[in-house]
Amino acid sequence: MKKKFKEKSFAAGCERERIRMIESLMDMETFYRLAIEGGLAEVRGDVGLG
Repeated sequence: MKKKFKEKSFAAGCERERIRMIESLMDMETFYRLAIEGGLAEVRGDVGLG
């Protein structure tokens, strides 16, 4: 996600400046991890993870 975030074609509809505002609260590595974990929690059963 970290590498892809820089590509304009990845999540083209998101406001990157808004996402960067989180840096005052947590580092981006933590944000990426939480975003991925949260996204996977929603589809965990669908993809066979539990």
